[in-house]
Amino acid sequence: MNYFLSDVIAGTKDAGFKARFDIEKILEANKLKKITNDAKNINRSNSILNHIKIRNGWIVKLSNLKKGDNLVIQFPLAYRTIFLRNILKMLKSKGVNIILLIHDLDMYRARGLKTKLRIVLEEWNIFNIADKIIVHNNQMKKLLVSKGVSTEKLISLNIFDYLVDDNAYPKNIGYGKELIVAGSLRKYKVGFLYKGPKQGTYNLYGVGYTADFPNLKYMGSFPPDDLPKVLKGSYGLIWDGDSLDTCTGSYGEYLRINNPHKTSLYLSSGIPVVIWKEAALADFVIENNVGIAVDSLENIESILDKVTKEDYDKMKKNAYKLSKKLRSGYFTMNAINKCI
Repeated sequence: MNYFLSDVIAGTKDAGFKARFDIEKILEANKLKKITNDAKNINRSNSILNHIKIRNGWIVKLSNLKKGDNLVIQFPLAYRTIFLRNILKMLKSKGVNIILLIHDLDMYRARGLKTKLRIVLEEWNIFNIADKIIVHNNQMKKLLVSKGVSTEKLISLNIFDYLVDDNAYPKNIGYGKELIVAGSLRKYKVGFLYKGPKQGTYNLYGVGYTADFPNLKYMGSFPPDDLPKVLKGSYGLIWDGDSLDTCTGSYGEYLRINNPHKTSLYLSSGIPVVIWKEAALADFVIENNVGIAVDSLENIESILDKVTKEDYDKMKKNAYKLSKKLRSGYFTMNAINKCI
């Protein structure tokens, strides 16, 4: 039997859980059986009591799995337990196949030496137990192979799917130079916006924006399922860090191996993208002709001036075609089927 572990509590409205909810819907629609932790009063606190509650709940719910069963786990768990390794070792001893679908490699985002060392140990211990690991892209795959993970374990997702209603396409997307920035607008994440970009017009969607520049227009915050309907502009922007000249800092560098979920938002909405040239997803964008890759935003207007309307319309048409796959769960199930 094929199962997946569900650890996002129903009713959670945190937009950060959109990718997890979508994957659960895709797996359930494709006949994988959901296993949910029924432990009472669990939360995201780091107390030892909470870790024990989560562990005990999973031990009970996973006890019926048997040899030859496949279990898909979105990693890291939304509601973590330091006992996850022990739980997985118990399942492995019974002959259950463990498939991890990675959302984040926290070892590359953690701050503070102690925290980073703890996460590195936790993540590598789990990776060593897993039978298959679905990574974001080939760059993440290369990185894990260089750290000693067997290449036979690793399957590339290519891009996250983004489920949305069939009629939820934006009406105000077209040829021009307006850049859309969706997601966290806090300074630690998108510090480049707070430098006062001299070029480009930016339409901002999300929470945490506190600056005020004439060419940066704050458009509001919307639930992730409603956001595609209200987006306005020409390109979705994938750019993180403090600099307009390149992507910097822990979030900027993370783009080298990460699949930002906002990329899936833009492309599932049929919107071409502008992406940092050194981002892992830049190759996917260019290969599918759904956007352009740039080194810097300092001269973004002159770069976009070179894009003809014919070029833009072709990218938009390709993005619309790709949106059908992203809205159907194509990339998730393609990776899962390679594992099971």
